[in-house]
Amino acid sequence: MKKGEVKAQIDSLIPLGVFSTEEALEKLSISQPTFSRLAKSDLIEKVSRGLYLHTEADINFEHLDYIVACKRFGRNSVIGGLSALEFYNLTEQVAPIIWVLIPPERRVSSDSKYKTIKTKASSKLGVDTIDDFRITSIDRTLIESLKYQTKIGEGIVFKAITEAIKNNQTTEDRLYKMAKKLAMLSFLEKKWELLTA
Repeated sequence: MKKGEVKAQIDSLIPLGVFSTEEALEKLSISQPTFSRLAKSDLIEKVSRGLYLHTEADINFEHLDYIVACKRFGRNSVIGGLSALEFYNLTEQVAPIIWVLIPPERRVSSDSKYKTIKTKASSKLGVDTIDDFRITSIDRTLIESLKYQTKIGEGIVFKAITEAIKNNQTTEDRLYKMAKKLAMLSFLEKKWELLTA
């Protein structure tokens, strides 16, 4: 294969953004050994085990870690918890690892880069797609943060809720509606007494 043909083949991966080995093999109709040779090109960067990125891909590199996390844990995975609070600028606490919500049946091996939380809540309810990754909405993030407050810290969660309401990022009504959808209304009501005390 000529050099120009190789570059054209590699460039066809640009629209994929972050892609898996399997996606590359399917897109290019090539064998694993051929892809391994192409992956050594200066145009392909390995971003995680089995995940790659064309260096000219049009992605927001500020969100690369979130994109990689969602790609790694599958299409029903969602960024949430402390990582979502940080994304929405609702905490000064920097999440040392990325929090990812996954379905309860999903099996994962431990990884020091991620905190995986198995949840029965729908991966579509209160979830936004931003720059090729999925993240819980502000309302869902705040409600679920109450649930995870022992892991996040009660003070951090209460401050985030207060700030979000004060800055018109949400309202009490929206939080109550989200809590109802997540079947957490009674839980929110108990916590709300503490929050407003």
